[in-house]
Amino acid sequence: MPVPDSIDYLSTDPANNYPLGSESVFPNLDNYLRAHAAFIAQLRDRINSDGLPLMAVMWWGGVRASIPARMLALDGQVLNRTAYPALWALVSGGGYPVVAEADWLGDPLRRASFSAGNGATTFRMPDLNGKQPNGIGAATVRGDGAFAAAGPGRMQDAQNLSHTHGASSDQAGHHTHYFSGSTGASGGHTHGIRRGDYGGTGAYSVRQAESNVAGVEQTEPAGAHAHDFIGTTDGSGAHAHAIAVNSAGGDEARMKSATGTWVMRVL
Repeated sequence: MPVPDSIDYLSTDPANNYPLGSESVFPNLDNYLRAHAAFIAQLRDRINSDGLPLMAVMWWGGVRASIPARMLALDGQVLNRTAYPALWALVSGGGYPVVAEADWLGDPLRRASFSAGNGATTFRMPDLNGKQPNGIGAATVRGDGAFAAAGPGRMQDAQNLSHTHGASSDQAGHHTHYFSGSTGASGGHTHGIRRGDYGGTGAYSVRQAESNVAGVEQTEPAGAHAHDFIGTTDGSGAHAHAIAVNSAGGDEARMKSATGTWVMRVL
């Protein structure tokens, strides 16, 4: 039996593959081994080329230098039309949104599309760096550009975009405030009074001031004590009180995310 030269000659039925059980493998043993090694390589290439269709997008969590062959980062890079003819044919044929270069550069919200480049020899890839797919249970991966984590394999915690809140108290209307309390104890002391304040007679128990100031007498010592007081403040009119609320958060709103790159199959 001849040595097969293509993976297409292999059968899923072991009995139909070469060499047959009744056939001597010599002198073609080396050729059989080489053929099967070639089939493994063919299978590898088919998986690489046919496993993802042209323009398929996937998330790459490794470093950019190790992006797989036939894939390019979706970061807005400019490509030559002659270097990627199948990709450009699919784009220009309506297989993916494409806008004018000026619109792509002037409006960040248009950058999920290809651009027509210089209109003759180039075209531009979409820029999905730092973006996430939108849908039910949206993915939490993001690009490796601004605000990303420190490097591949790193995670970021969730945060809110820094913001402030306006706040005010309810207006209370015109009102006064009741207050009551007592003074602090002042220690034992006396109060000086003038004789003329009570006409020299009455219920006051007085004694001559120790300072011997003419016409001044003192009450008897009262001991340590405090004085109670009660009253209301003046009405302040209807008013409200300002309440300050401090801002919190970081410099963007984000979910917990991982660093990586969106890539597209281009060959």
